[in-house]
Amino acid sequence: MTDDTRSATDPEPAPEPVLTPGYRVPAQVPPAPEPAPAPADRLWIHAAWELALLVLLAGGIGLWWLLGRDTNLLSDPALLRDRLFAVAPLLLLATALAASIRVRAVNLAAGAVAALAALLFVSWEDESQLLAAALVVAVALAVTVALSVLVTVLKVPGWAASLGAAVAVLATATTVAEDGEFAIGPSAGGVLTTLPESTTVTVATELAWAVIGTVMAVSVLGGLIAVVPSVRRRLQACREAAAGPGSRDLPLAVTTGTGLLVSNLLAAGAGVLLVIPSEQVAGGAEVPASGLEAMGLALALAIVLLGGTSVWGRRGGVFGTLLAGLAVFAGFAAFTDLGWAAQGHWLLTGAFALGLLVNWLVEVLGSRPPAPAEPPLESITALADPEPPAATEEEPPPASVTPETEEATSSR
Repeated sequence: MTDDTRSATDPEPAPEPVLTPGYRVPAQVPPAPEPAPAPADRLWIHAAWELALLVLLAGGIGLWWLLGRDTNLLSDPALLRDRLFAVAPLLLLATALAASIRVRAVNLAAGAVAALAALLFVSWEDESQLLAAALVVAVALAVTVALSVLVTVLKVPGWAASLGAAVAVLATATTVAEDGEFAIGPSAGGVLTTLPESTTVTVATELAWAVIGTVMAVSVLGGLIAVVPSVRRRLQACREAAAGPGSRDLPLAVTTGTGLLVSNLLAAGAGVLLVIPSEQVAGGAEVPASGLEAMGLALALAIVLLGGTSVWGRRGGVFGTLLAGLAVFAGFAAFTDLGWAAQGHWLLTGAFALGLLVNWLVEVLGSRPPAPAEPPLESITALADPEPPAATEEEPPPASVTPETEEATSSR
C-alpha cells in the first residue's frame, strides 16, 4: 500500500507547519533544575559526644568514690530521689529551651513563664486545682501566640521577641505577687523567692521517682522525635527561613508555633513542679530564684548547649540534654561537698564555654555535602537533539534546475 492509497483507518498525518514571513519556531526550553537538596546530617557526632558525656559522668563518679569523698548521695536512694526531684524542674526548663532552639526561635521567656505559672498555681489551687491548671495553660498559650506572630510574620529574631515577652511576663508576675501578698526577693529579676504557705498539692514519696522518670522521658522523647527524617527536614526549612527574607510560609509557621508551644508548656510545667513539694518537704513551698531568674535560665541554656543542641537550629542528639543535666547536677553536688558552693558560677562558666565548643564541632563535623542530583531525562534529550535553525524573513533560495526540466523546456 502506497501513500496515495492509504487506508481510511490510518491516522491522518500531522500537518506540517507553514513558515510565513516573520514566524519563528519557538525554541525548546529545558525544564528548570530542581533545587539542591539540603546537606545531610552526620548523626554519629551526636552519638559520639553523648557517649563521651556518659563516660565522663561515670568516670567522675568513680574518681569521687576512689578519693574517699562523701558518697551518701549514691548510697542513700531516698536522698538521691529528693535531690533529683529538686533538679527535675531545671531539666524540664532545659528541655523547653531545646524545643525552641530546634525551630530557630530561642525562647528566652521560658524562665518568666515558669515564674508566672508557679505564682498562678499557688494563688488559685486552694480554690480550684482545675482552674489553676487552666490558668497555667492559658499563660503558655498567650505567650506562644505572641511569639509566633512576632517570629513568623514580622521576622523578629527569636531571642529579641522572647526577651520582650519575658519583660511583659515578669511584670505580670510582679503584679500577681503584690496582689497575693507574696514576698518579692531583692534579686535583679525581681522574682519572688519565698511563698507564704505551702501548696495543698504534694507528690507522694512513692510517686517522686515517677515524676523524675517522666521528666527524663520527655527530654529523651523530644530528641527521638527530632531525629525522624521528615521532622529534621522541616527543622532545616525553619533554620533556612529564619535567615532568609520574607515571612515564613504556613507550614513553617505551624512548625515554629508548635515548637514554641511545646517550649512554653514545658516551661509552665517546670514552674508548677517548683511549687509542688514531696511529702517529706511539706514545711513550706519555695520558688528558688536560681530556677526562675536570669541565672537559672542561663544554667538551663548551658545544659542545652553542653548536650549538643545547636544554637543555629535543627541539629541535636537524643540523650544529650539529659546527660548534660545530670553532669551539671553532679558538678554542683561536688562543689557543695568541697565547700565551693559560693564558686558555683565558675562551673556555670565552664559549662557555657564547653557547650559553645561542642556547638562549633557539631556544625563543622555534623554536616556533609549532598550527593549531586542527576539531571532529568528531558534535559538530556534536549541536549542530544540539536535545536533546528530558526526561520528568518529572507527569501527562499531558487529551486535547482535538473536535466529533466531543461529537456522539457527545450522541447517546447
